[in-house]
Amino acid sequence: MKASGYLAPAAAFLALCLGLFFLCQKTPLTDTVPEAGVIMALPQQVGEFSGTTIAPSLSERSVLPKDTEMVRMVYADPAGDRIVASIVLSGGAKQSIHRPEVCLPGQGWSVLSAETLVIDPLIGKRFRVMDLRLVTEIQTGPGERRNLEAHYFYWFIGKDMVTPFHYVRLFHNSWDRVFRRVNHRWAYAAVMSEVTSGFAPGGKDGPQTVRMLKEFTAQLAPRFLRREALSPDE
Repeated sequence: MKASGYLAPAAAFLALCLGLFFLCQKTPLTDTVPEAGVIMALPQQVGEFSGTTIAPSLSERSVLPKDTEMVRMVYADPAGDRIVASIVLSGGAKQSIHRPEVCLPGQGWSVLSAETLVIDPLIGKRFRVMDLRLVTEIQTGPGERRNLEAHYFYWFIGKDMVTPFHYVRLFHNSWDRVFRRVNHRWAYAAVMSEVTSGFAPGGKDGPQTVRMLKEFTAQLAPRFLRREALSPDE
């Protein structure tokens, strides 16, 4: 296909997005309250994993707007596996919610790859998450450094929808505001675990870590996503 064959649909989509943005700016929402699709609480127990609350870091508190809400827990099971789970809920400022790819490099992580995965929650419909395969360099001994990998799942949550895609979120934000009179208060959720094979006896490799995170997310998600976000498809 010629390049012009790709440009026409792209131009049409861009025009649609710009049109929605213009309408969104001109559409008053004084009678609609921003609505969240999450409950800002994480359970103490998820399967065999027990959780401990941890506070946001100083860097996170300094970067995020003051009305941003965040909850985070680190979970551990009897086998020694660890998973960090977080929910970030936007306030009035839009900077609260962004793609994690933007801030992870500042925390020392490089993104090796990204793909979407399907989660089958114990209650409700399937949804997709973005799986980022990460790597960082750590010191393991005097003069010895090694690469440590991790998997980081995240997804965005509106009043009655979930998506792993930032631009889909932006599109629905404008579309729903104009045509459905829905004012989403966006959140994103994330779960992360390091690949411990080669670092700990019986540690999990990459595929095993992904399977563990998928099972954990399937159990965790229905505990904080509101019914509308995980309701069955019509």
